[in-house]
Amino acid sequence: TKQYHPEYEGYKEGMVKQADVVLMGYPLMFPMPHNVYFNDLNFYGNHTRNSVAMTWAIFTIGYRSIGYDDQAAKAFDATVRQNNPSGPFHTWGEYEENSGY
Repeated sequence: TKQYHPEYEGYKEGMVKQADVVLMGYPLMFPMPHNVYFNDLNFYGNHTRNSVAMTWAIFTIGYRSIGYDDQAAKAFDATVRQNNPSGPFHTWGEYEENSGY
């Protein structure tokens, strides 16, 4: 069996919009073995659309929290590629280029 958390009951492993499941590790701090959280991060990293910039920040925190710095750097890079942070104060926004809509 796969050791990861499905998005919802009956989930068929399709694309998702954002980091819903990986929020269980941070900020919810749901207790789980590191390998399961790692599997969640890897699985949903490959099944998340490139839409919400803040998603990749959560992946960055998640990977860092369990000691996977290389993967954390790749997730952070995904945020930066979407021109987040941007502007004179380098703030993060919800969407690409910090557009806010």
